[in-house]
Amino acid sequence: MLETRPVLVEDRQSDTDLTARYGSELSASVIEEFDQKRLNRRRVEDLNDRLSAQWPEIRDRVSAALLSTAKIEATLKAAGAPLTPADIHLDRAFYVEALLHAREIRNRFTVLDLAAGSGVLKTMVQAL
Repeated sequence: MLETRPVLVEDRQSDTDLTARYGSELSASVIEEFDQKRLNRRRVEDLNDRLSAQWPEIRDRVSAALLSTAKIEATLKAAGAPLTPADIHLDRAFYVEALLHAREIRNRFTVLDLAAGSGVLKTMVQAL
């Protein structure tokens, strides 16, 4: 878990980027969902202020809920679940792109948004 708080920056993808990625048929709904949490200047300032003031508490609460990678992997193996993209016949590049952009289709702010906003999502996904 991060000892120092993440510092968020504004989202850089435009509506044009989202339309190119999801096509004209789906892009309107994706944009509508993403706009509800898009990291614009005001949201970045508000969230960075909250993270600055509350980071030790947030970090501790998240740490208390985390399961180790070994525990998750052992549980999935015991259940006979797939563990890698190849196990479900997904191309690695497709899997990486799906993880990098999954956050765009829902209006809830999640750890993917925190990782993307702080510039570490791509590194984290590549490490999987």
